[in-house]
Amino acid sequence: MSTTVAAGRPLAPESLVDMRDVDPYPLYERMRAVGDVVWDEGMRAWLVLSHDGCTFVERHEDLFAEPTLGLPGAERIVGRRDIRSLAGGEHDAIHKPLSHSWRPEPVRPYGPGLVRPLVADRLARLAETPDLELFADFARLLPISVVAEVLGLPPADLRTLDQAKTWMESVLAWRHSYGEDESLVDAAVAATRALEPALLDTVRDRRDRPRDDTISLLWEAGRARFPDWGEQDVLDNAKFLFEGGSETTAFLLCNVVHLLLDLPREERMAWTVSCPTLGPFLEETLRHTTVVHLRARRATQDVALGGVVVREGERVIAVNAAANRDPQRWPDPARFDPSRPRLYGHLAFNVGPRHCAGSHVARVEVTEAVVGLFRAFPDLDRAAGAPGPASMGFVSRAWRPLHLGHARRASEDVRSAVLAPHEDDV
Repeated sequence: MSTTVAAGRPLAPESLVDMRDVDPYPLYERMRAVGDVVWDEGMRAWLVLSHDGCTFVERHEDLFAEPTLGLPGAERIVGRRDIRSLAGGEHDAIHKPLSHSWRPEPVRPYGPGLVRPLVADRLARLAETPDLELFADFARLLPISVVAEVLGLPPADLRTLDQAKTWMESVLAWRHSYGEDESLVDAAVAATRALEPALLDTVRDRRDRPRDDTISLLWEAGRARFPDWGEQDVLDNAKFLFEGGSETTAFLLCNVVHLLLDLPREERMAWTVSCPTLGPFLEETLRHTTVVHLRARRATQDVALGGVVVREGERVIAVNAAANRDPQRWPDPARFDPSRPRLYGHLAFNVGPRHCAGSHVARVEVTEAVVGLFRAFPDLDRAAGAPGPASMGFVSRAWRPLHLGHARRASEDVRSAVLAPHEDDV
């Protein structure tokens, strides 16, 4: 295939459109051989593959705007002032307080105090079930349980959480189609409205009686910036935090376990002794097997980028997963190596004004979940004879299904093993 569709427009050898549920990393490297910025005709977008290029796009919102509010159905689905739709100082007014409240030190107590009991409860339910699928049976609902507690919502049973997660999956399906699949709009509108009754009583209570929780923080931060900030604004932002904190964290958990299971048992257990021990392994997973592959933007003016000229109005996609394997930044980038000296320069949580405010919460969740899993079931391994996992997804990806097996244990033994103190507990 020709490498250009027009002068100065290098063409991707294949389209990402065809990579749903297919490992895209080999294609990223074929694209990189064409250029750091290539045009994907199927996606109708420029794909940015280099670490420097993705960093530039994500840091410069004056040149590359976040496009959500311009998508079909957006205001009915996400509202006019959810954190992703806001820009500039208005976005910072909500994003910065969230990021500040979820710095590493404030979220450390979430591990033993909030996440670990939830992990213990979920795994105790699986103690006498020798076969499980990691995502469906454990990972899928754990993050939404954590988000609910951080927001300050009352405890919910698994059925209620499952329904809320199903609604959020409808919204994500719309978002990940970039609003171009009209068949997904009505389902996303219905889903986002269906979630509101589960949040409304807490939102109204915190309006007048704030507590130390995130819904109270949303009221405080919004009122400080917007004179007409109201309950719909808080609802819209709480729904976004549900959405943003559930799928990606569950996928990260799957990727970490998938890579651990490729190791000999002794090495696997050495990494999972405690949350601090697992830290480097988690960071290398974030770099090497990134969950959120694509970050879409729209050019606000003509911009020179990576040897091409991006025209005003064109879609630009920062392919953070490709950037995280940029050979200009990491030697032998396709090799999984938690001993790398430069683990923390990855873009797994985005960069710039829209970096993931909950990145440290996600780290706490995943480390507690993985350490708890192997404490609960020291013999955990891939189920014999089960089909292997694939790189499932498109915008966000995880290796699944992960069919696992373990010896039956008493539920109380599992609970005690998971709740046992870690060396860094606070």
